[in-house]
Amino acid sequence: MVLELKNVGFRIKDKSLFDQLNLQLQPGENITLTGPSGTGKSTLLKLIALLEIPQKGEIFFQSTNIDQLNPFEYRRQVSYCFQSPHLFGEKVVENFQFPFQIRGVQYDENEVFKYLKIFQLEENTIGKDTNVLSGGERQRVGLIRNLLFLPKILLLDEITSNLDEENKHIMRTALQSIMSKNNIASISVTHDVEEIAAAGNQLFTLENQNIHRKI
Repeated sequence: MVLELKNVGFRIKDKSLFDQLNLQLQPGENITLTGPSGTGKSTLLKLIALLEIPQKGEIFFQSTNIDQLNPFEYRRQVSYCFQSPHLFGEKVVENFQFPFQIRGVQYDENEVFKYLKIFQLEENTIGKDTNVLSGGERQRVGLIRNLLFLPKILLLDEITSNLDEENKHIMRTALQSIMSKNNIASISVTHDVEEIAAAGNQLFTLENQNIHRKI
């Protein structure tokens, strides 16, 4: 088991988003999470990513309580992908250099080009200004940045919600291929009808303060 949540609870002011929430995620398992707005789906991903702290319960990564893990090392293994990614610096290449820099590893342009091809971006994208990218290009650049050093878990927070159908298809196809080949687990929050339909028995809903498998 790569991730386990035990009796996790979280409140915002006087509103309880969930209480005694339990979830297990196996290596390579890809869960789709939906549910009404305001039920805490994005908050749940942030708790798993250590961007928020659970007010009760425990979260385990590979059988170790995440409270006992180095948060920087943990976030390299559990990667949170924002709905609207923040890109660094003036040039796209700075975003691809960053994962290498923080690990003290030499920048590998060929590795970057490999992912640009997978996500259907031209090699000259690395030289572009970040502020001229389209929404679809920004989202793909942000994802590539997260994938240059493959995590154990991807947390995908409505990453296709602001994209047109062409960009949604590119993102889904690329991600499915990468996760399948590398046994990456994921939790994907979405309201997208096609993604929900494709989830099959891996579709879960967050409502009434807990997670339920949709059958």
